[in-house]
Amino acid sequence: MNVHDQLSQLAATVRGAKTMPMSGSCLVNRAEMLEVLERLCDELPRSLAHADALLSGRDAVLAAGREQAESLLEGARAEREQLIEHSEVLVAARARAATVTAAAQAESTRLHADRRPSRPGCMLTLTTTSRASLPSRPGCWPTPTTTSIASLPSSRCFSVSSDRR
Repeated sequence: MNVHDQLSQLAATVRGAKTMPMSGSCLVNRAEMLEVLERLCDELPRSLAHADALLSGRDAVLAAGREQAESLLEGARAEREQLIEHSEVLVAARARAATVTAAAQAESTRLHADRRPSRPGCMLTLTTTSRASLPSRPGCWPTPTTTSIASLPSSRCFSVSSDRR
């Protein structure tokens, strides 16, 4: 019998005992009551030891659970910070890319506008390439071996741009 059963038997014995007239007292069998109480005294230490073991095991489980929860929270915080950092880097990179793209488009537009001749078919571009390697255009382009740029008549139009950087 376990402790609860023995306590229930003790309570049933007291309830079933004869009552004394005009009082709240009752008559119980002394030997029967002492036997139940002795069994309770024997059983209680084992039950209490088992309860203590369960409680200390519970405390260990709770401590391990708290430790694991804290570890998960720390990991989540670190991952959150990393995601925030990556998103800030991504936003900054996209802004920088937009700036560089806009600057490149503006430079491209400017360079394209500088290459347009004032008269169709008449254009001179000075680059690091030698003049001898440039194609000749009759009426617009002097022969490199015979005429210099300074000796050209001013009536001809040339658009000069420098692509050196």
